[in-house]
Amino acid sequence: MSTTYAGSTLSLVAALPATYDQAGYEALTFVAGECALADVPPLMRDWSIVTEPLVCKTTDTDKKGSAKWAPVPFKLSGIVADAAQAIFITLEASATAVGSFKLALTGAETLYFTAMVSKFANVDGGDQNTIHTRSGTLLIQSADITKVDPS
Repeated sequence: MSTTYAGSTLSLVAALPATYDQAGYEALTFVAGECALADVPPLMRDWSIVTEPLVCKTTDTDKKGSAKWAPVPFKLSGIVADAAQAIFITLEASATAVGSFKLALTGAETLYFTAMVSKFANVDGGDQNTIHTRSGTLLIQSADITKVDPS
């Protein structure tokens, strides 16, 4: 059965969980903007590629090196000053602050992670036919993303 992202939400809190598991994240009080997420952002790991050039082989082999979470671009609809956007602004203004995030995918899993807000636009701009949006970028700080299946 196919599912869509309709109804998915991105929530946050300017606090870290006591434990980095389902119970730790679910003990936090997350804040979500009202129907604010314009697109569900990709959450993926980027692996560095290293080449093993062995003199005894005529073909070099690529291997995985170190990994990091890719930056997470997101876009919120509207420039309404809601509680969630106030948290985004506070986290972005700090060079060291880390918040907790909850990405709830409708009919699918919920993903929890910690991240820094490296960008949060005051306004994305546009013309008279453009709906106001605010884009940003998260830098995941968690070693792993905690996934909780709906059940």
